Amino acid sequence: MSIVQNIMRSYRHPNLVLGGVAVSDAPEARSLAYLMGGCALAFVAQWPVVARQAHIDGEEMNMLLAASLMGWLFIMPLLFYVLALLLTFALKALGTKASAQAMRSGVFWSFFAASPLMLLYGLVAGFIGEGSAKQIVGFLWFAALVTFVFAAVKAVRKGAR
Repeated sequence: MSIVQNIMRSYRHPNLVLGGVAVSDAPEARSLAYLMGGCALAFVAQWPVVARQAHIDGEEMNMLLAASLMGWLFIMPLLFYVLALLLTFALKALGTKASAQAMRSGVFWSFFAASPLMLLYGLVAGFIGEGSAKQIVGFLWFAALVTFVFAAVKAVRKGAR
């Protein structure tokens, strides 16, 4: 299936999609592509927010975009690797023979699959600003991400048996 169809299926059947992603013997390059794609989309989601902040505060937009680029494309991937490693250690502490590669694939896909809501969050934060709409969309994004990560952990735990 295509990536877009898998993302849409992730919202309807997260256990099924994450089970296929995490348990498959996908190469590390595919997992890294999921992560970098999600981080690139997160960077794009920051553009309206950065434009709003630059306009309101009178700051230079290029400097703010460079800081966002540095954060999303260089620092956040490292943090997602650490998150996947911590989840792998947690599963191993529970007695599951969890594969680190499977956990990375699941966590990275979870972030990538939640990216449409992150794009919506960026639009709401950039065009509407502070308020309940921003908080609702932010909560929906976070809930989707947590749901997908739990589905990945469940799939890795089930596949390791």
